[in-house]
Parts: sequence; structure tokens; C-alpha cells
Amino acid sequence: MTEHPYFSIIIPIYNVSRFIDSGIKYVLNQTFEDYEVILVDDGSTDGSDVMCDQLASENELIRVFHQSNAGSGPARNKGIDESKGKYIVFFDIDDSIEKTLLQECYEELSSNGFPEMLIFSYDSYDVKYKSLVTSVFEPIKCQSNDEIKSIYVDHLLGLKNQNGFVWNKVYSRSFLMKNEVKFPHLLIQQDEVFNVRAYQFLNSLSLSSRILYHYKVYDKGNTRSFFIPNRYEIHNTVKNEFLKLYSHWSLDDVRMLRYVYKRFYHSIVGSLNSFVSIDSTNRYYRERYNYMKLIMCCEETTDCISNLYTLDLVPTKFIPRLYFEAIEKRSILIYKVPYLLDRFVKSLKWIIKKRLI
Repeated sequence: MTEHPYFSIIIPIYNVSRFIDSGIKYVLNQTFEDYEVILVDDGSTDGSDVMCDQLASENELIRVFHQSNAGSGPARNKGIDESKGKYIVFFDIDDSIEKTLLQECYEELSSNGFPEMLIFSYDSYDVKYKSLVTSVFEPIKCQSNDEIKSIYVDHLLGLKNQNGFVWNKVYSRSFLMKNEVKFPHLLIQQDEVFNVRAYQFLNSLSLSSRILYHYKVYDKGNTRSFFIPNRYEIHNTVKNEFLKLYSHWSLDDVRMLRYVYKRFYHSIVGSLNSFVSIDSTNRYYRERYNYMKLIMCCEETTDCISNLYTLDLVPTKFIPRLYFEAIEKRSILIYKVPYLLDRFVKSLKWIIKKRLI
């Protein structure tokens, strides 16, 4: 490995011992040779830390750093700080990549004037349902922040583009360091905040149609499926970051506002659902009941409801409309009705889908 490699591949590690051996092979089998691998052990307790140290002792490309458990965001920040490469690539150890990923990224970077960010295409594989979805970007080259602003809503915003991911992007290290772009300390959505912050300063960007990353969706361990006490606050942070970008760019595009508020509203429903599902015999039930009330009465929720009316986003379908009316009336008792109906319908759909597999 050279003293200043072209790429730094940063991999956060936390209790993923079952994936390390297979995942690291994708990284070490790259056809492009000028790179380093930075493993950041985020306080693993399943032996992942020992496995990382062993890998580093066997391969000079790998460096390992250990820290107390703080989350993938702070782990990636540590990787950025310790990196030596000109460009930074992020990889999640339970996914897979093409062995030509670095080579093809180098080709894209060099043919597009070495932009501060490169976004490449990918596919998502649902392990449970054995379904594959491909996300391909239209090849675009931007050479100013104004040009990036002009394509943002059509090509980068929204769940369809999954712009919240960092593993399908290549970042100039000097760009990140100069503008102090860091991951926030959030349990979820930290990648999206990182990217939204980066766009404010970005002056060159290229999009590639090359599919180089293979994302795997697992049934267990998904951050959307377990209880997160401050889920509402996290999504409010994400919403505010989008609105900051909207203001920074002086955008006049209602599509972005519709996206931001519709998404924040769904996060309100998701946060409330995570609390209402708690058994009434649970010793924290009263505390969580009060928190649901707090969410419903929060100024941010009231503002969101108001914007849904303004942006013509008030739900019209039966169950979503019941949710909306319960939140608007700030009634937990009424809210339980659509919640139970929703659970029943989703359970029925899951049974049907399972039988069809």
C-alpha cells in the first residue's frame, strides 16, 4: 500500500462477525490496487474486534481502529479522520460489490474531471422475499453548485433515488475535510443528513449508470423494525436539514416541500405506532402514553398538519385518513382504531404474500 492511496474504503464494524469473512473478500479482491481499508470497530462484543485485528495483521492494506459503541455515524467519522486516500468510499460489511468497483470509479472520476462526488448505480436484494430491485442513475455531470441545485429534485431527491445512502457514492476527502462535513450522532438517517449537508458546498458532481454495489435487505436487524425512543426527534432533524438546504438554495419547487412534509408526516405515524404497540401492562406504558401525547401536541406536528393541508397532502384513503384525524384531534384513544385496523390488514397481506413465495 502506498503512503497516500487513491481510495480509502471505510467500513464500520459492530457485531457483524458472521459477515466479516465473506464481506472483506469483496474488498480485497478489487482489480484496482491503490487503496486502503479502514475498519472501525464500534465496540463490538461478538468477537468482531478480534477478527478485525487478525485481518490487519495478515494484510497491510487494512488498518483497524477501536472505539466505544457510538453508532455507525461516529464510526465513519473516525474513518474519515484516519483516512489517507484522495477519495473515500463507504462499504457495509454485510453487502457485496463488484470486483471492478474501484477501477470503474477511477475511470468515471478521471473522465469527468475528478469531481468532488461521484454517485453510481446499485441494486437491492430482499433476502426474505428473494426480490431484486435495480436503481440506475442517468449519467449527468455537474460543474457548479447551481447545476447541482438544478438537477436535485428530479435526479437526487426522494426514496426512488435512495439518496440517503453513502455506500453508492465516492467523496473527495479534501472536500469533506475543507467543509467539515460530518455524520451526525443519530441512530438512524445519519447518512441522509450527511449527504444533505454535503450538497450545500458541492461544486462538482457526476452520476453514473454503472451498477457497482449490491445492497442486501435483511428481515432482522433493520433499524426500521425495532423500538427507537427518539425516532420522532431524529426525523424532525432530517426534515429540518432538508428545509435548510431548501432555504440555502432559495428553491422554489413545491415538489421538495411535498416530499419533505409527506415523509415527516409518515415518520410521525411511525413514531406513534412504535409507542401504541406497547402492552398496557408494561411498566413504561404510562411514560410512553405521555410521550405519544407530547408528539401529537408538539409544534412541529401541528406545523406538519398545517402544511399537509397547504400542499394538498391530506390522506384520503380510509385507514390513513383515520390516522390523520386522530393526530389532528390529538386523541390517543381514537388513534388506536386505525392502528388495529392497519395491523390486521398488514398481517393479512403478509400471510397471502408468504403463501405465494
